[in-house]
Amino acid sequence: MVVKCGICDGSLTEIFKIPGSNRGNAICVCNQCSILQLVESPDYDATKDPHSLRFSGERHIEAAQGAMWGNIRHGKGLRFDAHKDLLEKTLLQSEPKIVFDDGANRGHFGRYINKNFPHIEYRGCEPDPICFESYVDNGTPEIIQSYTEDYKEDIKFDFIYSVHTLEHVDSVKDHMEKIFKMMNDGATFFLDLPNSENINFEDYIFEEYFVEKHKYNFMLEDVLNILIHCGISIDIVESDPFNLTIVGKKRSDAKFELTKIKGSDSKIEIQKNNILSYYKKMELTNKIFSSACQKINEFKKDKEIIIYGGGRLLLGFFDSGLDNDNIIHIIDNYLFDKTKFCNGLPLKNESVLDNSEKSTPIIVFARSSTENIISNLNSKGFDNVRSFSNFI
Repeated sequence: MVVKCGICDGSLTEIFKIPGSNRGNAICVCNQCSILQLVESPDYDATKDPHSLRFSGERHIEAAQGAMWGNIRHGKGLRFDAHKDLLEKTLLQSEPKIVFDDGANRGHFGRYINKNFPHIEYRGCEPDPICFESYVDNGTPEIIQSYTEDYKEDIKFDFIYSVHTLEHVDSVKDHMEKIFKMMNDGATFFLDLPNSENINFEDYIFEEYFVEKHKYNFMLEDVLNILIHCGISIDIVESDPFNLTIVGKKRSDAKFELTKIKGSDSKIEIQKNNILSYYKKMELTNKIFSSACQKINEFKKDKEIIIYGGGRLLLGFFDSGLDNDNIIHIIDNYLFDKTKFCNGLPLKNESVLDNSEKSTPIIVFARSSTENIISNLNSKGFDNVRSFSNFI
């Protein structure tokens, strides 16, 4: 397979076909920039895929498992809460007059600007109509239903907020060139992305990392390389095994030279080996999935429990043998008002804990936020709290 890279126009080499991909996605690596990206099957028709924005019928909306994409559109809200302190600090230091929201999602950043920085002028784009249901009567500023690439207003911005958007775009080169042209010299770029180092971090793979709509999969060095070739100097880098947050500024002498980005033969080999190792770990995980479910079922067979986290991770356990018996609450503060159910059980806001016995066992089905969730539950007086990983 030879396909043009969406970052540098280099050629791509296929590494692995993703199991269960509705789009027939294959993981590829660019022979020039060495960055991973997904290429869909030539037979894939987005107009017939209920997971796609281009589907003309009723879209599929649930916590999908495997490579499927659930269209819940809540991930940016999770990330907003995670980096809000850094965002506030950056806004106070950069003092922008006008900001642009690159993929506004459900409007978290827009409402935050309206409430906390009313003197700052806001613009935002969001192509997915599903998100617009979240803009009603809650202080969300006007958001245009459009891709950033199609934004028409002839105006330059002092601050661009781009959170979990770049991995979705059709062409990183086209998207970043549009961003480049929208930025004033010295403008701040606040970028947040999934960290593809995640595939090397965990011993077990309970959630497919290479989901349908994440067309680009970045390691930290990839993102830094991209930004440097887009004329953006790097000021702040924060990363963990799950996410990257980078703050930079457009240089006054900036040139857009993304097609000049280079990787290396050794990086390409590392990428290939990482992918093959990842899927070997997934194969191993599949063998222990049912055993973990049996252990949880045994743990709760004679007692009521609460589950915290009602997304893809929990759904995978239900699919592998976890039963509903004695689960009195499934708590998910981000999904309870969107998907509403998981395996037929209602999702609830954590306010139900106010009336729950403090001795009730709670199992947390989360990954990047596990420590924070357990700490929060402990502070509320719940001491019998453990991660799902305790049953592995």
